Amino acid sequence: MPRKPTAHGRLEVAIVAYLRREQARDARLYSGEFSYPTDKIIRFVYGLSWPSEPSAAQAVAVRRALRSLVAKGLAKQTYRGAKKHSAEWIPAGPPTKKERREAGRQKREERKRSQERLNEIFDQMFQRKGNDAERATLAKILGMLGSDHQGEREQAAVQAERLRKKLGITWQELLGIT
Repeated sequence: MPRKPTAHGRLEVAIVAYLRREQARDARLYSGEFSYPTDKIIRFVYGLSWPSEPSAAQAVAVRRALRSLVAKGLAKQTYRGAKKHSAEWIPAGPPTKKERREAGRQKREERKRSQERLNEIFDQMFQRKGNDAERATLAKILGMLGSDHQGEREQAAVQAERLRKKLGITWQELLGIT
């Protein structure tokens, strides 16, 4: 049975629905891009009429939900002025070509840094003990840990432990932690 969304999740769902609904309405009536102020979003989410003011807790909860939506890429923040509380929000559209390119470049750089770090760890580890044959063996064993079969994964763990004992080093040394 699926879990019900938390109060925070329900706020996020309501905010996204509001932003998309308002954007669709404004697109039919006007040209250009419109943004929606935080106080208007708070009033919609809690069903408040204009003379009544939202409580501080309501305002904080909606602002937290908006920040979470920005982190998830579902909303974007714009500013109409220099004040922090004059933020306005728009639903996030699909990423632009430039944003996709940048994200791909960052992923490639992160993969390259991870591979370089792994190579450093292997170099440090095998400078003290081991050789290329043991390095190749360890690489094969670590590859087996990603198997879909439970028995193969268990056997890979046993083999990795045997190799560690054979090299006479601890797991911390093997991973380059100490």
